Amino acid sequence: MSGFVTPVFAVVAVIASLLPVPSHWRARNIVILGLSFWLVIGNVNVFVNRVIWMSNAKNSAPIWCDLSVKLMSMTSFSLPCSSLLISSKLYDIASLKYSKKTLEEKQRLIMVELFCVTVLPVIYSILTLVSQGHRFNVVYGQGCEPAVYFSSVSIVIDYGIPMLTCIASLFYSSLSLKHFFAHKKDFESILSKSGSGISTKKFLRMISFALIDLWITFPILLAEFALEVSYVKVLPYTSWNLVHRRFSDVWIYPRVAILNSQFKHFVIMTSFAVWCQCLMGVVFFLMFGLSSDLRSDYAKIFEIFKKMLLFKKGKEAQESNRGFGASIDHVVDDTLVGPRDSIAQADGASDRLSNIDLEAADQKSSNSFTSIPPFEEIKIV
Repeated sequence: MSGFVTPVFAVVAVIASLLPVPSHWRARNIVILGLSFWLVIGNVNVFVNRVIWMSNAKNSAPIWCDLSVKLMSMTSFSLPCSSLLISSKLYDIASLKYSKKTLEEKQRLIMVELFCVTVLPVIYSILTLVSQGHRFNVVYGQGCEPAVYFSSVSIVIDYGIPMLTCIASLFYSSLSLKHFFAHKKDFESILSKSGSGISTKKFLRMISFALIDLWITFPILLAEFALEVSYVKVLPYTSWNLVHRRFSDVWIYPRVAILNSQFKHFVIMTSFAVWCQCLMGVVFFLMFGLSSDLRSDYAKIFEIFKKMLLFKKGKEAQESNRGFGASIDHVVDDTLVGPRDSIAQADGASDRLSNIDLEAADQKSSNSFTSIPPFEEIKIV
């Protein structure tokens, strides 16, 4: 039963990440849309891996695993990158460096944000090929996992870049909060003068999400790095050919392997990271999915579903009544009207009854009556 818990919460996180999309799509909030996109991708990836490899460690979907490990790399970079974009923008607004944008400047800003939330994660995933020792690992109960050749290069690429992104985001978030508390009384007027369209509540929600993301992502990266250093020897990166000489290999970790005390730490750490990713989907909804305009969207969606449900019930009731009427007509036709043969038989029986009555009268008059049942007890067969 425990194996079903993670996929279920991954689905919940996907739904929670998608609900705020309509409002932010109308506002063309590219960074928030990018966050939603990567949270959905990450949790769908978790769902597929946990379902397929819930109770096995077979190399049953190699193409999917090739894609899955790259999606993990993209997600591990895109989330702190999006937080950095949010915190840097909020810093510019809070420090009065953000000014009203012309249409051309807005379009340029949208293109830059699109590049950061879509193209940069893809570039980063390609860069991780440098430190990828073989295709992938398949872990019992977890599914596809990246195969990292732990060296000085992987320390920079797989851990250094995401951690530096987190540190930069934390720096901007701290400065943003500093300016907020310094100008707390007139902060609403500062936001209105900036022309950003952000209210104080939205400012606090955005900065809170960025900080929560950092408080979750950065410790996980740090813990994973500490585990690698503690249990894995740092290998020399002498050449590309040496690192990738057996790149086509797939390493399988069955149930017996993950029970090993050394490997168990990595399994626990990976599971914790997965749960944190699911949690981020719920946090995303709590921060960006409960605004007044989104609540009105939810009310509209609820009304649509309500009308669809009522229409379906009304249609089923109508079909049920139609079927009941048809069955009544059939009964009436068969019992009251009957086929022509039944009518003829009824007429013949009626004639026989008339003859019986006449004969009974004659016999009664001649005192030679034999007991004949009364008319109402005679059954027409």
